[in-house]
Amino acid sequence: MKISKDGSDVTVLRTFYQNEGSNPIGDLIKHPNGKIYGTTEYGGKNGMGTIFSVTDNGIFNLEFQFTDYNRHGQYPRGLTLGPNGKFYGVTFYGGNNGWGLIYEYDPSNNNYHKIFDFIGNAGAYPITSVITIPGNNLLFTTHQAGNNYGVIGVVSIPGVGQSTTGISFASSFTNNDVYYIYGKPQYDPNTNAVYYMGYYGGTNGVGGIGVLTISGSTYGKSTIFSFNYSNHGAYSSNQLFVKNQILFGLTNSGSPSGAGSLFKYNLSTSSFNLIKALDYDSIGCYPDLAALTEGPDGWIYGSTNSGGNNNRGSIFKFNPTPTTTGSHNFGITKYMSNKDGYNQRGGLIFTGACINKPNPTISTLVNSACGTSSISISANIKGLAN
Repeated sequence: MKISKDGSDVTVLRTFYQNEGSNPIGDLIKHPNGKIYGTTEYGGKNGMGTIFSVTDNGIFNLEFQFTDYNRHGQYPRGLTLGPNGKFYGVTFYGGNNGWGLIYEYDPSNNNYHKIFDFIGNAGAYPITSVITIPGNNLLFTTHQAGNNYGVIGVVSIPGVGQSTTGISFASSFTNNDVYYIYGKPQYDPNTNAVYYMGYYGGTNGVGGIGVLTISGSTYGKSTIFSFNYSNHGAYSSNQLFVKNQILFGLTNSGSPSGAGSLFKYNLSTSSFNLIKALDYDSIGCYPDLAALTEGPDGWIYGSTNSGGNNNRGSIFKFNPTPTTTGSHNFGITKYMSNKDGYNQRGGLIFTGACINKPNPTISTLVNSACGTSSISISANIKGLAN
């Protein structure tokens, strides 16, 4: 779904059904070829998931279908664009060992290539996409194996048609760490570190913020902040947004309202600040697999999964620069509805952000539309003008 920045105009770019894919998951990513790519977790020919593309004006193409459990895997979990113009991703199941795999997809020739099979004790069942990090590497997290709390690890990006040479780093999560990483980790080049949120673990057992530091080929994993349910929020399955040594994020529940929170964490001062306690009525609540995205106006945009005026979630925005009193200006861009689509997941992205297009549009992934089981997807791009 494509939405004007002020929320006044809504356009469904594509509604598709089981044979084209269902349950879209992960970020939409614009390739240099001009198409926008994403994945569905289910659906397609054998119900195992798909890779699709869509243009800004809604021209849709089913690019790849996961049909072979061993060769392709099952249930893809989003994409990451590599420096070579190819996409990388994971499947939750499948591969030679059944514990999931990492794959490479080349949109220039529609070539799919499995590059790594998860092997159990060093990781199993990856639940969020890989990301690229320095050294021509991919960072992954898994839901199980290791100490039964998952693993964070690194593999190299292989040469053309080759498999990766294997895991160059792997560290098992424990119940003292934050673990179960549902939101895609975020690499920050300014600190040369990867930041993520764990759904569980930490001092209070309700999750928190973790970091993986990078120094050449040496990596160090640690927890930098543990959530307290009532004060901070809890159980986050969302992505962090990093800007100027500050982490902005969303939790699924907890906070003074019990409905989740919008927060910031200052890396320089190691301080946590609650920007907004989400609610059931005026804001929206329970963001799930959501991400915060900076708009061309400098404000940060996000979404909630339910609540709001129509109990279908919302799209909101806030100014990351605090006022003189320390608060942040905050507003609602759009309350979602049955007609618009709802249960949005993934980040918001922008298009038209250039001098001759002063009113960019916002897009999000939704899992239902028009009161049916169909899926509407929107595809506008942050940082790329048309």
